[in-house]
Amino acid sequence: MPFLGHVVGQSLAVIGQSLASLGQVVGQSLASLGHVVGQSLAVIGQSLASLGHVVGQSLASLGHVVGQSLAVIGQSLASLGHVVGQSLAMKGQSLASLGHMTKIKPNRKPNPNPKNDCDIGS
Repeated sequence: MPFLGHVVGQSLAVIGQSLASLGQVVGQSLASLGHVVGQSLAVIGQSLASLGHVVGQSLASLGHVVGQSLAVIGQSLASLGHVVGQSLAMKGQSLASLGHMTKIKPNRKPNPNPKNDCDIGS
């Protein structure tokens, strides 16, 4: 029986060494995988940060251009309103002057006898 115990002990020792080797290989594989995943995530994070920066700058530039365009449109409308207002003011002054200079003249002479102010039978 001592021989059987020796064989079982050696078998268990071999199994233990195999499990230890397997554990070491699995541990190294997981460590390598974690390192690769970590580097990949870092690259993805940097890419997203760069993309966000570019998008932010693009939106800022677009907002600036739109703002300048709206300012130019506003100035143009203000100038147009000023010109239209001046034109209307000049037309109004012209009409006022014309109305002041024009006198309404009666078509007939006034009747000296207002009691008989009737055109029937005249």
